[in-house]
Amino acid sequence: NKEPSEGSGPSMTLRVMSYNVGAFNKYKEQLGHYSYPEVAQILKDFNVGVVGMNETDKGWDRTSKHYQAQELAKELGEGWTYYFASAANNMYGNSIVASPDHKVVKEWNKVTIPKGDGSEIRSMGAVEYEDFVFCVTHLDHKSENAQITGVNLITDWAEKNFGSGKTTKPVILLGDMNCEPKDKAIVKFKEKWTLVSSTELTFPCKPNQSPTKCIDFIFVYNNGVKYEVGESHAVTPARHSNVTLASDHLPMYADITFKKQK
Repeated sequence: NKEPSEGSGPSMTLRVMSYNVGAFNKYKEQLGHYSYPEVAQILKDFNVGVVGMNETDKGWDRTSKHYQAQELAKELGEGWTYYFASAANNMYGNSIVASPDHKVVKEWNKVTIPKGDGSEIRSMGAVEYEDFVFCVTHLDHKSENAQITGVNLITDWAEKNFGSGKTTKPVILLGDMNCEPKDKAIVKFKEKWTLVSSTELTFPCKPNQSPTKCIDFIFVYNNGVKYEVGESHAVTPARHSNVTLASDHLPMYADITFKKQK
């Protein structure tokens, strides 16, 4: 076995978040607007450096021709970057939004996850930043086989591009996996990835009702890069009053410490 590798710069702690934002419109009727301000406030209040989002649309917001991720980046402030990876119908998919602290090196092409016996085509999107690689996916909600196919395709991509000896950057993957911690897809992920998030409950998030299961997860790829895991929690209504109207999922965050590249 090779010795674990790491960057040569100073240590940094990155707070990442997984958030199924429900097209920012799950509670639009109650709010009277898309939930960009609510989601942005959660990210700001929890000092999130980069967020991977599920159920984001490309121009589906009737008030705008912009990507929903672009709208959120604009809400967060100058210099925030956005990325979109389409899934089923090229108008819907996964997004990444990152703070100006993190310089984009490369926007990777999406990994397409075929429908198989699942509900629809899914995808994984990835952005490589100066000091880390960040991936977001949304696995099928009906088919265990389709979920496992997704796990295998994502893991193969990670191995091919960022396997042992190929990088000194940690590779982070998160998203709504549509299954629970003991289910086969999560067990399969854990063969090659380390679960770094808590298993606090994240879904469904409804006003005056507690969630019943954890289906949103954060992983780091086992490629020999050194890192340490810190705090991880779901953002409950007790932690932030906006969450029950921002989406029907609670966001999940984790702190990951590693060495910068230079």
